[in-house]
Amino acid sequence: MGTLYALPPPVPHSQSELPTVDALSLPDRVDVELARISGILARLSAALATVGRRLPADASSLVKVWSPLSGPAATTNEITTTTAALNERYSALRRAVFHLHVQLLEGLAAGPGGLDGAYELGLWLQHTAHPSQLSDGDGTVSASDVLCRALSRERVTGIQRRLRTYAADLPDDSAAVVSQSLGKWAGFFATVVDGGARALRSPGDPEEVAREMTAFLAPQGDLWLRVLSGEERTDGLLSAESEAAGAEAALHRARRLVAKVAWHYAPALAVLLAALGGIVFLAQADLGGAGRVWTEIAAIASALGVSTRGIGAATGRLVREGTAPLVRSADVDAKAYAVTTLPGVRLRPRAVGRLRRSGIGPSSRLGRS
Repeated sequence: MGTLYALPPPVPHSQSELPTVDALSLPDRVDVELARISGILARLSAALATVGRRLPADASSLVKVWSPLSGPAATTNEITTTTAALNERYSALRRAVFHLHVQLLEGLAAGPGGLDGAYELGLWLQHTAHPSQLSDGDGTVSASDVLCRALSRERVTGIQRRLRTYAADLPDDSAAVVSQSLGKWAGFFATVVDGGARALRSPGDPEEVAREMTAFLAPQGDLWLRVLSGEERTDGLLSAESEAAGAEAALHRARRLVAKVAWHYAPALAVLLAALGGIVFLAQADLGGAGRVWTEIAAIASALGVSTRGIGAATGRLVREGTAPLVRSADVDAKAYAVTTLPGVRLRPRAVGRLRRSGIGPSSRLGRS
């Protein structure tokens, strides 16, 4: 629905090969999207009919207002007339799409499981994949400004929150994988494009990178939707490269966790170090009375709760409780790496460090499985 309402311009393709859907002309693309919507509505309407809810069974309301362009234009005047007629038909189609959109929202809101929210989530992802749809201008808005709106922290956080809401109803790990992939795009934009000349090695044009990101986002959005719908299984996308990237991300996460724990218990560690220094001092000052010294050492250690058994129990508990989340996180990181394709850029060392801290690893080599 979002694609049909704001049809993206066709991507360039060679005339010597058959065009993909994204490369079709406007009339042909509209025909394909109408067929797609009709198929989805038929399945969705049949599923909701079992719970007494009604949705439009097909896209006949859209087909009625759409008449495909027929016959080649022979002269410039005919081309102008034909283009104007096509634009008029498409404007009428957009109005019909809007009315059908409202009907879908009403029908899905009355249905089970918050389907209206899931439908809106699909629209948000589609608009993110085609950020030009978020611009109300006349095409003069820069690519970086459009991406700034599509990948803003507030917007990305909202989409990730909605993904977590529907995670239990979506294929395994798909919500977490798409959420992380979306976060990688936002982090990449914030570092590379917002960073500007400070991030890119010269010569480097942030606006050129933004335009390249826009071209990469369209197929990325299609992959997001296929993963969420279960059409694309994330397990089949895993490779040695992605698993290595996931393990590296897990190691970084574990290192940050250890650092935070150490900082949190810094006062207790300071007390332990002071007690250890006192024990060493007692051993050196009273070597003649070793028995009494060791009695004092045992008393101090007992008071501090230090024992081999206690340390072993705490370590075992940490391993049991901490390993499983890290392993799962590494698996999700690997899948997010596998489904995310970002443009290649040459960055300064500081910008590279920011990307690594954001969970964006180095680009993989082609030809490696």
